[in-house]
Amino acid sequence: GLGEITLGPHEHAIKVLFHSTTKPAPVNLGISAIYALFSFALGVLTYGLPVPSGLFVPAIMAGGATGRLFGELLSIYAPGYSTSPPGNFALIGAAAVLGGVCRMTISITVIVVECTTNISYLLPIALTIMVAKLVGDLFNEGIYDMHIRLKRYPMLPEEPPHERERLQAKHVMATSIKSVCDVERVGKIIDLLNTTTHHGFPVIASSQLQRARPADGNQGTPFQRKPRVLGIVLREQLVTILAKLKAHNWRAPSPGPDPHALAADDFLRPWFNEAVSADSVRMSADELE
Repeated sequence: GLGEITLGPHEHAIKVLFHSTTKPAPVNLGISAIYALFSFALGVLTYGLPVPSGLFVPAIMAGGATGRLFGELLSIYAPGYSTSPPGNFALIGAAAVLGGVCRMTISITVIVVECTTNISYLLPIALTIMVAKLVGDLFNEGIYDMHIRLKRYPMLPEEPPHERERLQAKHVMATSIKSVCDVERVGKIIDLLNTTTHHGFPVIASSQLQRARPADGNQGTPFQRKPRVLGIVLREQLVTILAKLKAHNWRAPSPGPDPHALAADDFLRPWFNEAVSADSVRMSADELE
């Protein structure tokens, strides 16, 4: 009866809905209708609560009861139109609700077919889930996508909005670029670190910064030619270089190997115990040149 499938475990309710074909049927029209409304309402109420209620099993139960109700109606009022037992309609109903709620196709099909252990149900289950997804997409998005937007999770959609399809990278990039040369003054680097909050800076080839001479003979300005970008240097890397140079009393390079030269390990892990910021790197006037 209704109490048997409502208060009992879900495994027993699934067996009753999907597999029972005995006469008189333990699940009649009234029981199917009441249980379909009951399971659907509880699934809607408990899904948004911070409790481990889940959505998969309530969708199976609501769809199974709805499909069983349709199968019972068909067997009573139109017995000549279908030879399938009502339990088969319960299986198709569960697959339809799962496809419409979750908006997944292949994974739901595989799960439902594996539960039946009968490959002959593959085609009707696949068609049912596909139609349920297509019909649901005409009205709204899936429930998981809705909760991603409600929770404001940083997730990119599969397709960009229509107004951004013609958008190029140059339309969203800044025009006032803060860059450094491959050979740069220490003072400019410190000033750049103190006046900006950028995480990284493009590295420009020094040979590309020659002044271009216009046609009228006047002296041009830098960057009239397109600069050649060599790469990018991170803010932490610049601070590490300045801090180590300051710690070892950096002087002009001399012939022979430098025992305090920078190595790859200096950038893989901090060589200093405490974090060093740009404000803590103090240079004299001579060292800034």
